[in-house]
Amino acid sequence: MLKSEVKVGIYCRLSQDDGTNYNESVSISNQREILTKYANDLGFEIVDYYIDDGYSGLNFNRPGFRRMMHDCELGRINTIITKDLSRLGRDHIMTDYYITTYFPDRDIRYIAYSENIDTSKGEDEILPLRSFVNEMMAKDVSKKVTFTITNQMKTGKDVKTGVPLYGYMYDDGNRRIPNPETAPVIELIFRLFLEGNTYAQIAKILEEKEIITPQYYAYLKYGYGKGTLHFTRGFYSWNRKTVRSMLLNDEYTGTFRRGKSKQQFKTKKKKIIKKEDQYVFENKYEPIISKEIFDEAQFIASSLKETGERRTINKYVGLVYCGICGKALRHRSSPRVNNKDFVRLSCRAACSNERGTILYEDLDKILKKEIMDLRNVILNNKDAFLTFAKKASSKALVTDEYSILINERKMCEKEIAKKEEYIKSSYEHKVDGILTDSIYNNMMQEYNDIIEKLETRIEVIDSRIENEKITKPDYEVDANNFVKALEQINPITCLQAVNLNLIISKIYVSTDGKKKRREKMNKKITIVYKHIDGIIKEFINNQN
Repeated sequence: MLKSEVKVGIYCRLSQDDGTNYNESVSISNQREILTKYANDLGFEIVDYYIDDGYSGLNFNRPGFRRMMHDCELGRINTIITKDLSRLGRDHIMTDYYITTYFPDRDIRYIAYSENIDTSKGEDEILPLRSFVNEMMAKDVSKKVTFTITNQMKTGKDVKTGVPLYGYMYDDGNRRIPNPETAPVIELIFRLFLEGNTYAQIAKILEEKEIITPQYYAYLKYGYGKGTLHFTRGFYSWNRKTVRSMLLNDEYTGTFRRGKSKQQFKTKKKKIIKKEDQYVFENKYEPIISKEIFDEAQFIASSLKETGERRTINKYVGLVYCGICGKALRHRSSPRVNNKDFVRLSCRAACSNERGTILYEDLDKILKKEIMDLRNVILNNKDAFLTFAKKASSKALVTDEYSILINERKMCEKEIAKKEEYIKSSYEHKVDGILTDSIYNNMMQEYNDIIEKLETRIEVIDSRIENEKITKPDYEVDANNFVKALEQINPITCLQAVNLNLIISKIYVSTDGKKKRREKMNKKITIVYKHIDGIIKEFINNQN
């Protein structure tokens, strides 16, 4: 081949696999300068330069490399020059494939300048060995880097990544500090969630407020994805998955997590590490979200039930229970003719005719009246209430949790007694020939299963009751906190999930069972207030 017929593609690559500092991208310039001089000295025509800065040699799916292969297929270039063999690649199997198969099949000449490799001079028997050594070197460097990073993870050393966690930025010491531009967005997301909004509704609100997405913010602020990242959606198009991931991320409480994923040596695929196997350092940084707010969000998220395309959220999740069997009420939703959700809370176990069931809107009305009436009484007699709480003896009044457990135990015992009566009655019906053996056996199996579950629950309750006996409440502190919570609410905000969870521990619902349509039944609502339920109710009785 005449020199004038040599059409060269110069390929330059640099990555962290090479053990160099990523900021030393000038090494690309050095490669380019050396190879340009080499090609010009030989009188070769340089058609194009192909650059991959920051790409591993173990992965051949690199943009510059792919473009170069495309030009080989088109016949634009017939010679490829790299500084050394490792620039082409460090995976010895793929490197050998390109040099011994792909390039020869397309009459492509390959030159590794510093190692004096030139495929036009014939087969180099030592070439496969060099390729293998390059891969082993990359593997060795990877092990050393992994070892260093692992030690840093164990000690919780501050590490500055290219793009900090959304909501944070770095100070001069590489420590995370709240970002005044984005930290308020995180606070807004948590506030909206605790107010009862779904993930999708929060995403919609953020879009309406024209708050740019974390991805686009990283692009504008740090240049992340510049030149390769394409925004197929709008700059304000938040999605529910992003919102959910933020609400579940405990790093917003100041926790620092290391070792959240592990990268495979060759494929560079990331394997997500379980939270319990990560390195965790609590209170490492200034929090954006308090631990109390975060825990409240996790409680709601863990029990979140969504139904249909509307994804109607149950703001009463974790609060409303059956007044007969003590089980949480199920949240059900179906569309009405006027397109307004018909939402009902009903007992999961269908334990009896008096089981808990209530329309969402009915519970809203009852609770709003109860809460606002209580607020008026307490705040109008605030000093007297706080004095009453201060004088209250922890021996005379049990804790809120203790009361709940005692009531739940009684309900379990009542339900067991009822099922035992059913068993006795069913046996009599079997003897009288009213029930067949098959039906009787099925009923016995069902009743016995329920009794076994209730007895197991009683064992758990008894254990928790013993723990509660050890704990002595601080009524004065709890009463002050309860008053502060009441002062924050008004008729508009009292039914927001965040406020309900501030003042209420549990709500028990039962019915009289007399009406066929359950939404028309007479309801009995029992509210258990947080921490000082006994004191509140005794104080109210004294006022009447």
